[in-house]
Amino acid sequence: MKKLFVVILTIVLILSSVGICYGAVGDNMISPYFVSVNYYLTQFNISSSGNATYAYDVVPRSYLNLNRVVATVKIINSDTGAVAYNKTKELEFDAMQYAFMDSGTYDLDTRGTYELRIMLKCYKDNTLLETINTTPDVAAF
Repeated sequence: MKKLFVVILTIVLILSSVGICYGAVGDNMISPYFVSVNYYLTQFNISSSGNATYAYDVVPRSYLNLNRVVATVKIINSDTGAVAYNKTKELEFDAMQYAFMDSGTYDLDTRGTYELRIMLKCYKDNTLLETINTTPDVAAF
């Protein structure tokens, strides 16, 4: 009786694990959020005197797959929608930080709430790989 119970229990365990071992590939595969960029970081602050400072880093997945980043930086007055600052520049790669980096300052004239918006165009050998619009950073003055 004990031997029969052990055999039945073994068969039940084997049959119950068959469904767990099965897997399939579907259309909903997980893919990276960015193609050529691992991640980016942004910082935005406004001093009490109206001096806006920003900094951002773009960390590539591999420098072999991304060798040029062009950024358009805009500081926009959220209250009026007016663009207070607009600059486009090509970023330099910092091998020590393993990132494309930039920072800057701008003196604001009008009090209000401002957004930092950055558009990143990522290239490999002059071929555009992707365009990333960063999440706006908000600060008030």
